[in-house]
Amino acid sequence: MKRLLQLLFLLSVFTSFAQAPLVSNPTQVSSTIKSITLSTSITAYGTANVSLLVSTSPFFTDPLTIREIPSVGNVNGSTAVTVSYMIECLKPQTTFYVKVKATNANGTTTSGYTTMTTNSYAGVGVNSLQALDVDSNSALIRASLFVPSGVTDATAQIYYGTNQTNLNFAVSLSGITTGTNIVIDQLLTNGLSPNTTYFAYLELNHSSGSVCYRSEFIRFTTPPAASLLYHFPFNNSYSSVTSNPGTFFSMQGAPFVSNQSAAASAIRVAVGDNDTSRATSAPTANLPLLPVGGAARSVVYRVKFNTLGSSSNFVFSYGTGSANQAFGVNNTALTSTFYAWSNDISYNPSFNTTNWYTITVVYNGANIKHYVNGVFVQRNYLSNSVLNTTGTNFNIGKSPTTNFGYGNFDIDDLRIYSGVLTPSEISSLHNNLLSSTDFNNGNLNFKLYPNPTNDIINLELNNEVKNVEIYSLQGQKVLASTEKQINVSNLANGIYMVRVEDENGAVATQKLIKR
Repeated sequence: MKRLLQLLFLLSVFTSFAQAPLVSNPTQVSSTIKSITLSTSITAYGTANVSLLVSTSPFFTDPLTIREIPSVGNVNGSTAVTVSYMIECLKPQTTFYVKVKATNANGTTTSGYTTMTTNSYAGVGVNSLQALDVDSNSALIRASLFVPSGVTDATAQIYYGTNQTNLNFAVSLSGITTGTNIVIDQLLTNGLSPNTTYFAYLELNHSSGSVCYRSEFIRFTTPPAASLLYHFPFNNSYSSVTSNPGTFFSMQGAPFVSNQSAAASAIRVAVGDNDTSRATSAPTANLPLLPVGGAARSVVYRVKFNTLGSSSNFVFSYGTGSANQAFGVNNTALTSTFYAWSNDISYNPSFNTTNWYTITVVYNGANIKHYVNGVFVQRNYLSNSVLNTTGTNFNIGKSPTTNFGYGNFDIDDLRIYSGVLTPSEISSLHNNLLSSTDFNNGNLNFKLYPNPTNDIINLELNNEVKNVEIYSLQGQKVLASTEKQINVSNLANGIYMVRVEDENGAVATQKLIKR
């Protein structure tokens, strides 16, 4: 009998340690304007790690309203233990729903929720937190704060990271004054990666008022990094030089002209405002990889306007003539307009009919940004809805519709990207490849072999080499040499442009595939 009792005792001990914790619903003990103290009963059945869940919704379904406070403490033993915890940095005069979660070696138990409320306060607060401008490696966060008159020591920080429990980066806001709607923009750049979802919240502090106010989470996703789909140098050819095939066709033709540094290195578009044949006179290319729908994209080109009157120069377009289904740019003497059809936005540039301009248009899924000669000039938020571009016919010199549009300009070095070019990439493109000196400005002929290659390339040309430069498709110089044999083994696999200049100043470029 004694041995049986011992076995039963050991079995009960083993059983008690072989189950998940027991957790009671929490009860509110006290509150302040910024905190709640709660108590709960936990039977750990071993060692249980305790976390708290706080939400402004009783359903706990929207992750943006849920705040998890991990590892607030440990509970040990096989009997019920009453413990207390404080939750800080809460919004004043707000109802919260609180759960307790305990985890041991055998599982996790989460209590039901209990309603708890912070005390009232008429001081500092957060009206809103938004991610307004999200690029592949940065995000513009806009905070709207309420800071009463007389409060001089309010401080605020934005925390952000790839999940809601481990936010590694923080940045402090500057420019906090007093008012009912203090709007502060903060650009986040530290550690952001393309095509990644981030969470962020704002914490507002007022030391003399003992306030620690934390907003709910916001969530944003960075678009993919830019990837060159098509590049049309228009160097006596209407075809793209990337691995993706694409050629502009026009029955009436778009003659090749000089881009001020070399003959036959640009095309001249001249489509009259009353030209009923513009459907066949304006250059058009079927480009199956064009970014459509609401996908992020970047378009870069060089242009010289031959006329800038009241009629709009439709530089490029694709899509259809339906609301938000087009993507393109047109220019008059006074305005440059991005049009999505029924959702057009404009800015006022200072173009003339003498100079060449490098124009970059970037859509990141929420807004349009314009750059001129590598310099940011304007950001526009789409007022009606996001884009839903359709179609794969890319037009130069007309709108997406058959007989609408006007164009009288020279265009050169057209590039179309999926994803978002960064400001540094845009500046590099302008400075290195889209400058006033054309990438090809002579009649240099050279052979490049082997191509593709994984280590060594050889150059064969009649004269001595003066300079060799290798560029990525984003326009960044990655290698330079003065030799006819070059080791490219350290370059990442991909497509590059090799620019060769000989001793007489003749220049030409060829595509290189590194494997």
